[in-house]
Amino acid sequence: MPESSASSPNVTTTPSIRTGTLNRKPWVPSSSSASDRLKQALWYLTQEFDYGTARSHPNPVMPLATAVCNLRNYHKQSKASTVRLIRDHFNSRAGYAWSPEGIRLVWKEVERFTPSLGLIDEKAIAKQRKAFLENEVVDLIAWTVPGERVWDKELERVFREWNPELEITFTGNLFTRAVKAVNGMSKTSIGGRYYWEGFHLPTAEEVAVAAGKAA
Repeated sequence: MPESSASSPNVTTTPSIRTGTLNRKPWVPSSSSASDRLKQALWYLTQEFDYGTARSHPNPVMPLATAVCNLRNYHKQSKASTVRLIRDHFNSRAGYAWSPEGIRLVWKEVERFTPSLGLIDEKAIAKQRKAFLENEVVDLIAWTVPGERVWDKELERVFREWNPELEITFTGNLFTRAVKAVNGMSKTSIGGRYYWEGFHLPTAEEVAVAAGKAA
């Protein structure tokens, strides 16, 4: 609950914050050392947090939940550290004096929520790209036909045609890893070429038959 303050509304209960973002996208916590995470948390509260939006927000608990979620789930701060950081650096800037009791309550509530900083971390972005790539590969593999084999370069060519907007480095094996993750198969070397075994690109005849069944 917020402490009594001339700049704080008289709120006696903490509103629910269960309208936030649950863990639906790949995200990561900070991989820095504990001492560096504390420094980063302090920088986040003093230099990065949008206090202008926080001060004008109709529900003051939401900006607090955003800050606490990032402190707990991204910067890995303990409950005690989070309470101290919020009281020392958040309250005066947000214009809302949250009490230790209120901060601890929010700290508990945000346990299952995704920290916004965890979504924009470079490692998280790489995970999101990987997940998106695999999702697109699922559609491609579903279009292929079971049996025989397909040259890996031919499969890559079709994927490029299907997804011309994707910027993907095939030489980095990202596509290969995505295909393997989707179908669990490995490539086979035959005559200096690599092939995916167990499926092939549909022939014109097979496409026509499939179209006839769908009609």
